[in-house]
Amino acid sequence: NQENEEKMIKTKNKKRYKKNNIKLYKNNYFLKDFKTANELSLYLLKNYNINISDTYIRSLYTNNKMYKDFLFKRD
Repeated sequence: NQENEEKMIKTKNKKRYKKNNIKLYKNNYFLKDFKTANELSLYLLKNYNINISDTYIRSLYTNNKMYKDFLFKRD
């Protein structure tokens, strides 16, 4: 009984803290998945010469706003 309760608590915590990837779209076309906002900001800097902070990216995908032609979504 106690073992089952412990297992249930562990699975609830895993589900609670599991984060989904950030999806990057440009002009409504899917480009790539990213695990972290920092990884996404480095990708934008390297490939599009756009310098944007990871905290600003978090703000954008939280509010479903666009930056230039890019849309950030978290599923």
